[in-house]
Amino acid sequence: SGGASAGAGPCGAAGLRFCDDFEESGDTLDSAAWTIELNGMGIVSVDAATPAHSGTRSVRVESDGYQTFFTLKAAAAFTAAPEKTYLRLYLRLSEPMTGGHNTYFKAGAAGSMSSEHETRVGVMVGMLMINQPAGDRGFLSNQNYWNDQLPGAVIEPQTWSCVEAAFDAAASEVQVWLDGADVPDLHRTDWQQDPIGAFRFGYEQYAGPQTVIWYDDVAVGAARIGCG
Repeated sequence: SGGASAGAGPCGAAGLRFCDDFEESGDTLDSAAWTIELNGMGIVSVDAATPAHSGTRSVRVESDGYQTFFTLKAAAAFTAAPEKTYLRLYLRLSEPMTGGHNTYFKAGAAGSMSSEHETRVGVMVGMLMINQPAGDRGFLSNQNYWNDQLPGAVIEPQTWSCVEAAFDAAASEVQVWLDGADVPDLHRTDWQQDPIGAFRFGYEQYAGPQTVIWYDDVAVGAARIGCG
């Protein structure tokens, strides 16, 4: 189960395929589970100086260029058959969510840093959103924003937030939760999804400034994991 600590806590839920709280990582990520993928000069490191969500360590992503990822490809996290897959992670933003579109994490093919029907979870006009390269299709967490100008699901900076997502390629379904609450406009049943062979965490930048983001307590399961 990656570098998870024993016992209860963020990696204590039953039925997890994979979980890493990074407490056993030392100064580097476990290479048996994680691969660093860069398209640019970004930096991925284990951080013991910034307050973690749990324990003392988290993963720090300092973007510099198009793609700065630490990528989960561990076989235990994925199944050969298309099954519904649940993801839970905690993230901490250094700055407020951007007006431009950028990605915090994505689910897609193992062999390529991008795939046409990957699911990208990120930000646009200061709120959580999903999109994918095919047709540049996407949805804001307030899909009525262009009429009412109200914020959707917002992750506040300098605090840890819990983001969950569920991916069901067979049912064309994707669903997102923020801090335990369903985000209705990000629950789609008309969503094409590539078979998932990797989760990529970090920053894929299309607009706006470089940034720093921290990640902790990443878990993958066959049922909803929750934020406890």
